[in-house]
Amino acid sequence: MQPASDAVISKSTSTDRDLIVVVDTGGTKTAARLVDAKGPSPHRVLGESRTSAGNPLSVGFEKATKSIYDAIGRARQAAGFPEERVSRAVLSIAGAANREMADRFIAWCGTVHIADEIAIVSDVLPILAAGTPECCGVALISGTGSSAFGRAADGRTKRCGGWGYLLGDEGSGYAIGRGALQHTLRSLEAGDIGQGLAAKIIATLGVKTVTQLTRSIYGNGDARHAIAAIAPMVCTAEGGDDFRGQALADVSSFEAA
Repeated sequence: MQPASDAVISKSTSTDRDLIVVVDTGGTKTAARLVDAKGPSPHRVLGESRTSAGNPLSVGFEKATKSIYDAIGRARQAAGFPEERVSRAVLSIAGAANREMADRFIAWCGTVHIADEIAIVSDVLPILAAGTPECCGVALISGTGSSAFGRAADGRTKRCGGWGYLLGDEGSGYAIGRGALQHTLRSLEAGDIGQGLAAKIIATLGVKTVTQLTRSIYGNGDARHAIAAIAPMVCTAEGGDDFRGQALADVSSFEAA
């Protein structure tokens, strides 16, 4: 493992610590909460919201920042504090693990006045913080994308995967969904739908032919999300589809790695 910084932080001279904003954004959604930091832990959640995907590597920096900005604004509105000063913001952003991207988000936060103090962290750090002692251990993300991250007690870190849907993301919702759709397309071409996974996908999407299925995906405004949304069907489908067993085996092998 190589030493690595867990966060990029920008500080101001503010001493007001009443309100903090926390954001978690990935390839499918962006979630934001406005929290009252006064008083004993756990801190009180005042407002929360969700918006669209915010991974800058998949949707671009402009769309990512818009999703984050909208999510924060809606959380503030829900809390009834649309204009009040926020002392700290912690943004957990998939696709912002490198310093160059994190610095870009720091600059943007300053421009739109997100908070007095900003921290940009990897999307895996909240998992470690919530589920392991002293934020040390191994975290596995298997959502729209996939990656594994380890952090030792002395601060050393190691990340594997997280290459994005074009180059990797084994065991992710996207990879499983894509494989399931390929399986369904082959079944349609062979004229052998059966009663298992392929039949369930066809019924859910409301299609009957290869052309209709491909159009339903390529014509979707968020095709990556639409493909990843197929993954839960693989886990719940009944029947003897060989694909389902292979897909779940792929997830297990990724977790073991």
